[in-house]
Amino acid sequence: GPLPRFIGLIPTGKADDGVIAFSSITELLVALFLIWARWVVKILYEPRKVTFTATEDLSEVIGWPDFEVLLDGGEIEFVNAKYSDASMREEERSQLETFDAHCRAHAQRHRVVFRDALEKNGFIETISLLRPYGLLEFPDPVIAGAMAILGGLPATHLEGWQERAREALLPLDLVYHLLYRQQLPLAYRPLVHTGLRKCRD
Repeated sequence: GPLPRFIGLIPTGKADDGVIAFSSITELLVALFLIWARWVVKILYEPRKVTFTATEDLSEVIGWPDFEVLLDGGEIEFVNAKYSDASMREEERSQLETFDAHCRAHAQRHRVVFRDALEKNGFIETISLLRPYGLLEFPDPVIAGAMAILGGLPATHLEGWQERAREALLPLDLVYHLLYRQQLPLAYRPLVHTGLRKCRD
C-alpha cells in the first residue's frame, strides 16, 4: 500500500537514506539480523512489487518482498520475514513456495528468515544488545592489539568474554565491538541479564 507502510525506523549505514523501516516486531528482528550480517552490503525495505508470469509448471505469483538486499558478491536477494514456519497459513505458505520456485527458475536469490529461528539460544537478543558497541570506532592499532591477545581463543558466551577481557585488561566496550563485528567467535545462549555489564567494570 501507499507510504507509510511501517511502524518504526532503524538507523543503519546499509540503507540509502540511513534508516530501514519495519512494520512488525518480526520485521524489526529480521532487519537487525540483516544489519548484523557481514555478507549484506545494502538493504531496501519493500522496494518493489515482483510479478512472475505463469509457466507450464508454475502459476503466476505477485509478491512484495519485505526486504531486498545487495550481497557482498554483487547478487540481489529477496528476503521475506515470517514469525515461524508453523504459524503460516496454508495459502500464505503456497504463495511463498510458488514465489520461491519462480526465483529459483530465474536464478534469483530468495530467503525466508523466521523470527523463531533468530530468537533461538538468545541470538537476536544478544546481537541487539551488542549493536551499539558495533557502531563505536577504535584506532587500527587498538583493534590489532586486542586481536593479538584474543584472536586465537575459542568461542564462548558473553560472560566468558567478559572474564577474558578482565584478565587481559582490555576495555569491555572494545571486546563487545569485536564480538558484534564477528571478529571474535561468540557462543549464543539465552541471556540471564537484562543488559550488558557496564564497560567500566
